Amino acid sequence: MSDPTTLEWVNAALEGNQDAFADIVTAYQDSVYNLCYRMLGERSEAEDAAQEAFLRAYLNLTRYDAARSFKALDKGEVAQLLAKTAPVAAKGEFELYKTSNNFDGTAHNPQWLG
Repeated sequence: MSDPTTLEWVNAALEGNQDAFADIVTAYQDSVYNLCYRMLGERSEAEDAAQEAFLRAYLNLTRYDAARSFKALDKGEVAQLLAKTAPVAAKGEFELYKTSNNFDGTAHNPQWLG
């Protein structure tokens, strides 16, 4: 569940308050970046992915579900996601949105696959 402060920021951002969305970014940027870095294994790619995540969040703010947390995935959820993608990555295949192994942290970190 979303905390009340985040919900206030979301509502203010929906009303056009850009500072409110900046507050959301400030509150969650470290956890989002850390998740991206754990998944991609490269600093610049993680920064790009985190920026893309916040851009998508901003563009889809009207679809925000207050019943869900705005926080990044926890370790168990990351492990579950990696477990789902491990068979494909182990065969050298990539998810549809990837264009090369330069963006696939698992290609550079096969130990993530277990």
